[in-house]
Amino acid sequence: MFRLLSLHPGPDIAAPAAASLAGVPVRAARPLLAALTGAHLLFEQSPGRYGFHDLLRAYAAELASAHEAAAERTQAQGRLFDHHLHTADLASRLLYPGRQLMSFSPPRPGVAVADLAAPPQAVAWFASEQRVLLGVINHAAEHGFDRHAWQLAGILTTFFHRFGLWHTMAATQQTVVTAASRITDPAGRAHLHRSLAVAIAALGRDDDAQAHLEYALDRFRELGDSNYQADTHMGLVWVHGRLGQPELGLHHAEQALALWRTTGHRTGQANALNNIGWWHAQLGRYEEALAYCGQALDLHHESGENTHDEAVALDSLGFIHHHLGQHDRAVALYGQALARYRAVSSRYYETRTLTRLGELHLTAGDPGLARRTWEQALAILDELTHPDADALRDRLATLPG
Repeated sequence: MFRLLSLHPGPDIAAPAAASLAGVPVRAARPLLAALTGAHLLFEQSPGRYGFHDLLRAYAAELASAHEAAAERTQAQGRLFDHHLHTADLASRLLYPGRQLMSFSPPRPGVAVADLAAPPQAVAWFASEQRVLLGVINHAAEHGFDRHAWQLAGILTTFFHRFGLWHTMAATQQTVVTAASRITDPAGRAHLHRSLAVAIAALGRDDDAQAHLEYALDRFRELGDSNYQADTHMGLVWVHGRLGQPELGLHHAEQALALWRTTGHRTGQANALNNIGWWHAQLGRYEEALAYCGQALDLHHESGENTHDEAVALDSLGFIHHHLGQHDRAVALYGQALARYRAVSSRYYETRTLTRLGELHLTAGDPGLARRTWEQALAILDELTHPDADALRDRLATLPG
């Protein structure tokens, strides 16, 4: 165990990942980790998470090189990467039930997947593993595990986007670009370009992101993968929104809806309907927007699967009712959206609704309440070190008092 732990990129490791490295059950790994801690070869920096001092890590690496065959070290690394990939996939499925997700080969023998059973556990796992996961992606790419690198980067793009961690997402970009040059699998390249587009859009390179998404869309079309064609159209909806092109955003949302109707993917249909409604609202067509977003919410209620996406639809409806002059209804809808975002720790999306709620209070003639609402949003954005914080801070500065 001591030798194999040196193969982990750090900065710390949880028991299931350590068990995967050694190819033993978690129940067998825990006493080994406790023994190493008792001998001062590891330290437990938080309950269930272990770290090395640098000199001891170097010593363990020397021992691993001397006593573990190269093939055994490669197998251990493969088990480690499988652990992170399949645990991230489980966490994503808990947070986004009903969403279209990538499929993977089964984990190899000896891999322990973390025991996650509910969305709060998935959020807690991601929070505790965030720094480790970036190291794992780099480590996988450096050691020739390119499939693990791009698949894990693809899953984590969803987490980074949801939590507003643009800087962290951007940190994976170069690794993904490097892996791209070695991937020959058409589906792999399509998925890689799709996730890369989200990362570079977060850096403000929207035209480049559009090019990557269009490349991915062509590959998924060639592969006959209608679900991921639709998902890529939704990526283009987002990018055209950032580029201020609502008509193109609406077009791609309609394309996504048509594709998901052919596959029967109900969560996808609901999300596409909500986006169609949102873009109608941006174009001032509020009655049409109301109908589409209402259909989206109904579909989410019928499936009962995805609290986060239901919150997005409620937020859209709040925006529409605000612009229809129905203040109380808009406040109630925004409140429902906030409750759902908070239930699944979707902090960045919470700030978007708080920002719109502040705008509603401002137009209703209550700048004091608008200020308090925007201050809540700003506190979260500052905690996330999110670039939206500066614009909101400037808007707060214009309020009286």
